[in-house]
Amino acid sequence: MISIDQTVAKRLTLQYIVALSIVALLSIFGQVLIQVSLLDSSDNSHVINLAGRQRMLSQRLTKLTLLRSIKTQKWSPERQAEFENGFREWRKTHTGLRDNKLLDNKAYEVNNSPEIDAMFVEIKPYYNEMVKIFEQVNEGVEPTDKLISSLLENEKEFLHTMDKIVFEYDSKATKKVDRLRAFEFLIFILTILTLLIEFVYIFNPLVSYVRETIRQLLMSEKKLQIANNQLSQANKMLRDTQENLSKATK
Repeated sequence: MISIDQTVAKRLTLQYIVALSIVALLSIFGQVLIQVSLLDSSDNSHVINLAGRQRMLSQRLTKLTLLRSIKTQKWSPERQAEFENGFREWRKTHTGLRDNKLLDNKAYEVNNSPEIDAMFVEIKPYYNEMVKIFEQVNEGVEPTDKLISSLLENEKEFLHTMDKIVFEYDSKATKKVDRLRAFEFLIFILTILTLLIEFVYIFNPLVSYVRETIRQLLMSEKKLQIANNQLSQANKMLRDTQENLSKATK
């Protein structure tokens, strides 16, 4: 026969394991979701940063091209190296963003939306024209007025479309953050509801069960005391009877 303390301990242990397991699972799921989202947000921030940097690089290359066209300006090896490095980075980043294969110390997830893909199609002719001009400058061709005019015209459209692409990347990242906040709030609500349900269906009945168990123990103890008192009185009466019988016998 299982004693009452073993029964209470077993029931308490089982119900606490169930209650704490549910809360632990919700906490673990929330933590995993947050960590994955943070990694994704970090990648998104880097993508936005590189996309915004494309504007700066294109303006720097255009400025260097203008300096190359000025006869009085000396085209030093340092400027040539600056142009080559900027041109290489500008093309590499543009290709990576466009083809969802962005590499910058590590691989970054780009995951362009259909809207961003359409913008890269829109920017393609301006980008290609600028690439042709920059390639000529990089090979040592002196920029003519016609070349400069074409560069400035295409750069204007390139910057305008690039602004829209950066804005779309930012909007996409903001939506992901909003979804993360919604998931966090949902997990918070589920945790509170779980605790309420556990209080109503586990902890509250458990308290009632323990209270009833203690009441029964106290009643049993009281009955035992009454029985002990009755037994003590019966023993006293028996002793008195034995004494009276002994006296009567004598």
